[in-house]
Amino acid sequence: MDLKALFTSMRPFRSLSTPHSEQSEQSFWLLSAVLFALLVIVNYAPALVGKIPFPRDMVLQFPAWAGTARTEPWQQYANIGDLVTQMYPYRALAARSVRAGKLPL
Repeated sequence: MDLKALFTSMRPFRSLSTPHSEQSEQSFWLLSAVLFALLVIVNYAPALVGKIPFPRDMVLQFPAWAGTARTEPWQQYANIGDLVTQMYPYRALAARSVRAGKLPL
């Protein structure tokens, strides 16, 4: 069966589709944008107010802070020390640069 015959045989299915209006497309995109914005705000709410998920107990395992007293029970984390030794210092440096009005490059 060639393509022309295939498309001709599918012609009755075109009548089943609903008419497409510009108003329904605009309302769809508006609803999609509002829903996406709501999900972003809910998901990133702690970061948007300046808090970051930072495992305090992981920092206290490093020698510089090993003697610091704990105020809460010990929590177990995977051994990902890069968060403490690499990621957070660069984030703090970038935040300081932005507050000083410089572009953190």
